[in-house]
Amino acid sequence: MPRTEMPPQIPHGSFLVAEADVLGLTRKQLSRDGIFTPSRGIRLPLNSKGTVADNVRAYSQLDPGCILTHSTGARICGICLPGWLDQDWRIHISRPADSCKPRRRNVVGHQLSFKPGEVMMFDGVASLRLRALGSTLPRC
Repeated sequence: MPRTEMPPQIPHGSFLVAEADVLGLTRKQLSRDGIFTPSRGIRLPLNSKGTVADNVRAYSQLDPGCILTHSTGARICGICLPGWLDQDWRIHISRPADSCKPRRRNVVGHQLSFKPGEVMMFDGVASLRLRALGSTLPRC
């Protein structure tokens, strides 16, 4: 039996299950082969052609107060990572130091103090400016 095409309205990156109705997707379409559940309430097409930001955007939509940091922020900003760090596919999310760490499957949660001007929007997601990102990455 030939495999059916993905519905055309499936985004190129991650999306929230809550957006499925707006996108016109049924629960059956969300649970089909080719759509991965990286974490509760998030879906990602397995053959996603989205950018790094597209692929992690749903995580930041779930918690608008979070910032993508560490190796995740570096990838979003196009910073080249050493091989051992590039193989770490987990998503690094930080909240302000006075909040609790994000806890979710495939996420490494952090608490950081953000100085004014350190957070920027890059490709539609919040990340740290390049100079601030450097302090979250291990020395090579």
